[in-house]
Amino acid sequence: MSEVYNVASLRGLLMLLADFCRFIAVLVNNAFKTVQQSAKDKEDICRRANARQRYLTQDFTL
Repeated sequence: MSEVYNVASLRGLLMLLADFCRFIAVLVNNAFKTVQQSAKDKEDICRRANARQRYLTQDFTL
């Protein structure tokens, strides 16, 4: 009976560990996506600022 209990408790601990690992993986994945989106946003801001600067400094002579 004690062996069955040990196997059941071990299985429960392994399931808990698997759930914890999935939780950590989701957190890491979300953090990566946030950093990636921030980098894209920064590139977009720089691209728009560069385009605005080119427009403001272009020669308007006809």
